[in-house]
Amino acid sequence: WAGGVRPVLGTFPIARVSNGHTFFIQKLHDIVGVPPVCVHTTYQYGDGDKYAYGKRERLRDAGLWLVDPASRYTSGSYLQLTSSLARQLSPNKAELLLPALRDEVHCVMAHLKLNALQRQWLQVGFLLAHALGRTLVLPPLWCVVDRFWTILDHCLIGSKVEMSRPFVCPLDHSFDVPAMTAQLPEWREHTFFASQRIAPQLAASTAPVRVGAAVAPDAASSAVPAPAASAPAAALPAVTLPEGATIGEAARLLHFETATVTQADVATVTRPFELTISSDSEVSGFGSWFDTAFEGSPSSPASSPVVLSTEPPLETHWGQQVLLLHPPQLAAAGDLLHGDFTLGRQRENHRLLALRIRLRHTRPATGEEVYPERVIHYRVD
Repeated sequence: WAGGVRPVLGTFPIARVSNGHTFFIQKLHDIVGVPPVCVHTTYQYGDGDKYAYGKRERLRDAGLWLVDPASRYTSGSYLQLTSSLARQLSPNKAELLLPALRDEVHCVMAHLKLNALQRQWLQVGFLLAHALGRTLVLPPLWCVVDRFWTILDHCLIGSKVEMSRPFVCPLDHSFDVPAMTAQLPEWREHTFFASQRIAPQLAASTAPVRVGAAVAPDAASSAVPAPAASAPAAALPAVTLPEGATIGEAARLLHFETATVTQADVATVTRPFELTISSDSEVSGFGSWFDTAFEGSPSSPASSPVVLSTEPPLETHWGQQVLLLHPPQLAAAGDLLHGDFTLGRQRENHRLLALRIRLRHTRPATGEEVYPERVIHYRVD
């Protein structure tokens, strides 16, 4: 080698020289207890075409984004959400606080419920901050399922991955950060008041704000009223609903005779529905499935009719379709969910479905309307 210089190859300890996942998601440096030397802001899910919003948000969370002016940390009025649905017990251990989340058999269902409640809280947080003329400081956002571009192993990137679950996840794990930046009022990251740049007088000047009566943690989801309408949402891919996931008898919405049905019959259909809740529960969505009866024809009936059913908890490759209800609604045994269901085709692709549900939630025992009427739109892709 020139000048007698000989290169040496080696590997850096990953907790000190981290990639994006080990630093921002696993927080391996906290688990191992070593100070990181550098971190690579690897690919994530929050960057736009013109700016790396997701990377900036992750670095702000970690206190590593130093480009912001000093005025961001020395002035202004803020509203900080302090409630939480989980807590960190140690660097590699955390727990969910609500029994409705802890008792979920599958990590995906726990994650969806957790995510829906956090979205509900953020919605109300932004409204309160706007009403009070303040900037919202986000709470830590928790995840049960990791976000990765390949197959997960029991909701994590590998069976041996070292991290807590649930875990505090970056904003881009659950939200479209470029869309939030463009459409929502300005906010601050959940570590804002822990920043070394924060003005002491700003951090010390606080007053508690409580909306409504105090509630026990088990009833926290009832503290926020449901809005009258919700934004269009994508339906979940087909899943298998486990036994006990449904909380009432099914209602048949559509019936077609395949020998005589026409394209006009199925172009756009609207049907009323009525569902009775069988137990005190949180209604997180609707499950849908199909049955196909092979009965022959009136002129030639089958001697042994066969019914192909995909009703849960049966496991078939069709699975069941889940239509999430956001925010979820608390229901008592005997409550009635009723309204109408409209099924049509998406304008952009007629092979895909568009679904609208007009929902009312009433309590026949008292005659009261439990939640305001709402209309939910879904895209079934």
